[in-house]
Amino acid sequence: MRKMIIFLLVLMFAGVLVAQGTVDVEKEKAAIKEVLEKSRNALWGKKYDEYINCWKHESYSILTTVTKNSFWELEGWDSISVNLKEHMENNPDPQKPVAFRKNYVIKIWKNTAWAYFEDFVMKAAEKDSSYVPWRTYTVFEKTIEGWKIVSWITMDRYTWRKAE
Repeated sequence: MRKMIIFLLVLMFAGVLVAQGTVDVEKEKAAIKEVLEKSRNALWGKKYDEYINCWKHESYSILTTVTKNSFWELEGWDSISVNLKEHMENNPDPQKPVAFRKNYVIKIWKNTAWAYFEDFVMKAAEKDSSYVPWRTYTVFEKTIEGWKIVSWITMDRYTWRKAE
């Protein structure tokens, strides 16, 4: 009987440990989408401190934008923060976001996540029925403060579409 009680206690303890290690995927996806919305609203609203709070400030952080006619890449948090601050100082007027996001795909591991989504620029989509949305790929790390962006790569796929 004693062996059975010990066995059941060990089994219960193991079950508790396994339960503690599970991840609520939908909750984590919602938290990641919240970071994406906060970063978008802060960027368009010219709220530097709010925007940088969405990022993990690391030497391996990267911000890249690619279009048919241009490419720019900021590597490392120091470069990202300096360029972002300069951009906001040169363009200080807050604006309403002109794009909406949809078609999210998010993959979550324990403390890392990968996501991509489409950014639809409303005016362009309204004017052109062949409009192709921007595509953004992001990598996140989970910190004690929550999910933070470490990589952001945006492609303007519309500029590569075939003209009719």
